[in-house]
Amino acid sequence: MKDLSVEEKQTIGKLSNDIKVAILEAFEMRLKEIKKVEVEAKLANEFFDVTAPASTDTKTHLHPITAVLRQVEDTFKRMGFDIFESNEVTTEFFNFDSLNIPATHPARDMQDTFWLE
Repeated sequence: MKDLSVEEKQTIGKLSNDIKVAILEAFEMRLKEIKKVEVEAKLANEFFDVTAPASTDTKTHLHPITAVLRQVEDTFKRMGFDIFESNEVTTEFFNFDSLNIPATHPARDMQDTFWLE
């Protein structure tokens, strides 16, 4: 290469780049063909029934908050308490008056209780 003229070096360089590009294109085409054949063979050997019911043996986990909530509920149940779900918003009577909380009690302050109209 060192004995060649500049024009010859340019010609050989262009020719070698053309050969390299052709080889890379042929390689990529062959690789795509091989992958296509592999996929077709895999699909031919496997059968997947889309009408079959979904598998129920997958392992799932509870959300951490749900897990802690269930542990707390279980602890209180073992202590003899019952779990009772009710309204999250209640009247002033049920929240304070029926529990004999006086009108001057700090829990009735606007800062300590959410008041809805």
